[in-house]
Amino acid sequence: MEIGAVCQEVDAFLVKKQAQDSPLLQAVLMGEGIGLNDKVSEIHGRLQAELAMLDIELRTLGQAWEALDSQAEGRVNALPLAKLEALAQRLSFWVKWSGQLAERSSRLMF
Repeated sequence: MEIGAVCQEVDAFLVKKQAQDSPLLQAVLMGEGIGLNDKVSEIHGRLQAELAMLDIELRTLGQAWEALDSQAEGRVNALPLAKLEALAQRLSFWVKWSGQLAERSSRLMF
């Protein structure tokens, strides 16, 4: 997984940066840190795009759900529960990795 690989790369860089006692050597590593932060930002941007698509799917699902409000018989069986569960799993993934990326980005900047 690309996100996991970038997080591991950032973690390895942070260990290397932390091991440097000299401010001059830490400054030399700054360029590498900025490059890694750019990678993190790019992936985070793609996750944001995924969230936008997820939002559209949820709105569509909400309309389908509301269309069933007036249906008394068989409503429970007609509700798109499997789709809702799949969207919930995707949202859970997004939230987890978005938090991981945000944490890595903030650590790279300090």
